[in-house]
Amino acid sequence: MADARDARRDGGWRAPTALVLGVLAGVLAALTILPTVVPLTQRVAGAEHEALLAQTIAASRAVAVLQEREPNLQPGLARRLGVDGLTVIDVKGDAVYTDGSPPTAAITVLCPPGERPGRLVTLQEERWAVACEHVGTSLVISSRKPGEDPTKRLGSLVAALACMAGMSTAFGVLQVLSPLSGIKAGLEQVVSGERGVQVSSTGLAELDELVDRVNSAARAIEDREDAIQGRLQVVQEMARVVAHEIRNPLQAMEVQISLIAEEADPEERKFYAKAIREEIRSLESVVSRMMRGGAHSPVKVAAPISAMLHNLVSFHRPNAKTRGVRLEEGAMSHVEIEFDKTLMARAIENLLVNALAFVPQGHGRILVSSYDTPTEVIISVDDNGPGVSPTIEGQLGISPVTLRPGGQGLGLIMVKGVVAAHDGSFEYSRSELGGARFRIHLPRPTSQQG
Repeated sequence: MADARDARRDGGWRAPTALVLGVLAGVLAALTILPTVVPLTQRVAGAEHEALLAQTIAASRAVAVLQEREPNLQPGLARRLGVDGLTVIDVKGDAVYTDGSPPTAAITVLCPPGERPGRLVTLQEERWAVACEHVGTSLVISSRKPGEDPTKRLGSLVAALACMAGMSTAFGVLQVLSPLSGIKAGLEQVVSGERGVQVSSTGLAELDELVDRVNSAARAIEDREDAIQGRLQVVQEMARVVAHEIRNPLQAMEVQISLIAEEADPEERKFYAKAIREEIRSLESVVSRMMRGGAHSPVKVAAPISAMLHNLVSFHRPNAKTRGVRLEEGAMSHVEIEFDKTLMARAIENLLVNALAFVPQGHGRILVSSYDTPTEVIISVDDNGPGVSPTIEGQLGISPVTLRPGGQGLGLIMVKGVVAAHDGSFEYSRSELGGARFRIHLPRPTSQQG
């Protein structure tokens, strides 16, 4: 069987059956139009010639009537009567009136004796419609040059109609037979392992049943592949996020544990121990949410944001101090808003850790503040570091971007996700301290706005 297929391939290209039948049907359809259209073309051409002669005859008679009333004819009659030229010849054979662009030829050629008033004349390979009208001793000659040969124009129209009929018929046959080629191509794609295979419906019941089975098989294979790949990605992403969210607090706790070992004041030791215990509980809550798939699903409670900001600054101040960085609190808003303390703390902590990584060691400065407007509360984290490069500024919070050694670029994405879950917004600008300024805008309750 395989040898037979190989022999067919080696025999050279063969036109598909659908294409051959479509072309033949189109040619036959085009030929069937010709016997009907050719007589019609001749009649239309004859009718146009008759209409042209009638117009020249009417023009010549109109001028004859005008000349009997007004011997001195006014210029412009040819244009008003719809002809190209008008000539009035007296008994001596001299032209006493000429208007437009009449043909130059002898009277015996234009108006031979015994001919009917209007006829078609060929002068210097040009065709003219000429009408002659005697009025007294004068002769009025009106002339008009026909436009494009109606036979040619109608011939082009007939050819176009024949082509359209042929193409329509060929297209129809192809539409009926081509689905077989589509189904075959779809099967070959599925067998080769391609994704996104979707054979289109044919409109024929028997073939559509086969199409549905091909599409179902393709989807089933893709679903199995996606399920395997999805499980791997979920595990990898969860590991990255958990590692990122745990690493920042662990660094701060490491510093505080070392301070506990060196601190002689019991009250200070209790303070550090309490801060570490609360941070561990917060991390446990974050990990539990991630395991349940609700990392950015906020549990909102109405409270001032200032208390949470104060605790964050106090928790990270020892770490900042060891680096010679001033971590300060600025103005604080005490307006109550609804927010998730755990998630919002993790978001702002990411901004603090980023600032600690970039401000100059020994004389760095970080300022955390908040203030309110009639419609929102704004949290601001300013520093005197180098700021964000304009080349990556547009990617902040959208794609993983980091300049920290060993960073994964997930911090600002996490911040933006938490803020979005609170129906807020997140922005970057240059700080008055000379470095970066990150602002989080959180809406105030509707009852407080105004």
